Amino acid sequence: TNGEAKPFLAAGYHRIGDFLAKGDFLPRTFAPEDVTSYVLWRQGVHPERRFADPLEAAEALGGLRSDYAARLRVREFTPLDRLHRKGALYKGNVVPEYVTYCTLGQLGLSQRAKDVPLSVPMRRVLGVVKAEAPATRARIQQASPLGIAATNAALKHLSEANCVTRDAAGRYAAVPAPRTDPGRARRELFASLFRSYGIFSAENLSAYTRYEYSMAEVRTLLREFESEGLLVKGFFVAGERTLYWMLKEDLDRIGAVRFPGDFVLTPMDNLAVYLRRQTVEKWGMGYAYLVFRGPEVVAAFRAKRRKAHLVVTEFAGDAHAIAIVKEFAEENEVRVTEEASQIPDSEVMEWYEKMYGRGRAK
Repeated sequence: TNGEAKPFLAAGYHRIGDFLAKGDFLPRTFAPEDVTSYVLWRQGVHPERRFADPLEAAEALGGLRSDYAARLRVREFTPLDRLHRKGALYKGNVVPEYVTYCTLGQLGLSQRAKDVPLSVPMRRVLGVVKAEAPATRARIQQASPLGIAATNAALKHLSEANCVTRDAAGRYAAVPAPRTDPGRARRELFASLFRSYGIFSAENLSAYTRYEYSMAEVRTLLREFESEGLLVKGFFVAGERTLYWMLKEDLDRIGAVRFPGDFVLTPMDNLAVYLRRQTVEKWGMGYAYLVFRGPEVVAAFRAKRRKAHLVVTEFAGDAHAIAIVKEFAEENEVRVTEEASQIPDSEVMEWYEKMYGRGRAK
């Protein structure tokens, strides 16, 4: 009660929702939907924040994993594979470590940040790639002083370390690394995550990077960026007892940015990785398609991809969300059916109602 809390408040504690906290943090909270709207704004999903094209989006967000992710964020869409063929984007395993279309500079930064030690075979094969590039695997095997198996293994490790990449024809080329030390590269990459999302808890940030950054390193970097004035911390999400860090410059933006749209977020999108904890807690699914109505996830489904065809295997949530799924299918030129009956698009509402009904019956 207020009377019981009064001595604590007088002693410097702050009331944060249903608990009291004391310490060096900003005593402000925001509605969860306002926080999500802000994240969508930072991500370029907000209609007023869209990027001009996929190249601009990739440069701002550290890369894009799929055409779905690109189309969701740009005013003028170009397939990522076409940009890859033109040499505007490259493929690599950045942070988080999924195959991603990104710029050569981003690959180089990731290479320096990961700082993978190069074995003698890796150095020898990298030398061959630099001398022969762009070179096919066969050409590298022919020029390598190692055997075929050892050369292939070295190429695999070099690719994982982002020391080499492949063009659309499958030819290898070396990735130039920036002239900076690994520590500075890791700081730069860490800060770029906040420019992409705006707000993280320490736990979610480490998990988002697939533990490329350990909890100890995350907490150290958070303290450094907080002391430098880039970040502020607080129990920002109403209803939670989790400490968050966010961009100081955006404190007045949360709550001022409203997200008005409906969309489907695919699992081939790093935003889905960012939201994975909430997805598991609310829907019991880790890898899922999320259906948004405004800033709220109103449904989730699992599906198998078969080229331009999504076969839904599990669906949970608002029955009316199927209209958003149909719009997503039309925009992305994919066909959506249910696994058991293979219902065509014209009857997609029927299959969803059947599935939804079964779910309620259970």
